[in-house]
Amino acid sequence: MLSDDAFQKLLFDLFCTWHDVQRHYDPPLTHTEEEKMFKVKNMICKLLGEIDVRVKRLTANLETSEQQEFVEEWTMLTWNVLCITSRLQNSLSTNVRSPEDRMIFAKLNEALVELVNQNSWKEVKPPTAVDVPPEMFGAYTEHLVTTMRRLHDLYRALKNIQHLSQEETENFLRWLNEYAEQHLYPFIELFKTFCNEHCVRLWKDLRAAQIRRMLDLQPMQDEHVTRLACFYSHMMYTLAILSARLQGFRYELTVNKKVFGLLDPVKPLSDAVFSALELLMSDCILSAEPSTNPILVTNNLFSINCGALARGVVFKQFDIQIVTEEVAEHIQVYNF
Repeated sequence: MLSDDAFQKLLFDLFCTWHDVQRHYDPPLTHTEEEKMFKVKNMICKLLGEIDVRVKRLTANLETSEQQEFVEEWTMLTWNVLCITSRLQNSLSTNVRSPEDRMIFAKLNEALVELVNQNSWKEVKPPTAVDVPPEMFGAYTEHLVTTMRRLHDLYRALKNIQHLSQEETENFLRWLNEYAEQHLYPFIELFKTFCNEHCVRLWKDLRAAQIRRMLDLQPMQDEHVTRLACFYSHMMYTLAILSARLQGFRYELTVNKKVFGLLDPVKPLSDAVFSALELLMSDCILSAEPSTNPILVTNNLFSINCGALARGVVFKQFDIQIVTEEVAEHIQVYNF
């Protein structure tokens, strides 16, 4: 089994190849689209083997794993599978044509099913290291459970379908739209609000601790970073619970049942979930320097160490803002 870093690097290489991202150490891109997709599918197959090993290990340790350890590993694996599957699904007619393509797509779906079977959306616990008011978290999880139940009702109805008349097809499409408008989209908005309220507070605490570190030159406790990382991991986890089941429903509708032919009415729903994930991850990157070095001198060369606060997150790029001493002083005053 690959190390966590090597596994993440393989995923990063896959997305860079898939999206024609030329890194500073890459040779010029000369491959055709067909050659590129051949490379992409080879890398997916390699990732599938690694994911299979990790899912089996997760299953074996299900009873003994700590909650946070399970949440981080399960979330990373689930979003990795979803990010690959959604890219194939969004261009199904061009990316999944040959028997080999369909086998890869089926294997990805099987991996997702195994991951889904490892958790219960009816028992979502609050993040262990973050103080979230019980009534607020209770309202959030209640909305999640209701959204999941309605999706399960749609999935069960779909599984029982043998052949739909034109009228029944139109009715099913109407039910799907009602589900999106009445349950999924409102939950996504609640998710965004919930994340924003807590992220603002947690980031303010962390930045205040980093500034104290630069002022008094004393070591900074890990608590503030740990709490923020725990919150990001947990919010990715709850969103993955919904997204994984939505993708399973999408696979059944578009690949197994083919109720609407080439039409994919679940795509806007899936896009809404991924949009919420991207919004959450947009401020998930942390520069460790204010935590480890008391001063950053801008007229000298120095290294900078940045990383994501949740496992499985891949960034194409990030921006660094350089401020004057006057602005830095204003930031200090603002935070204190």
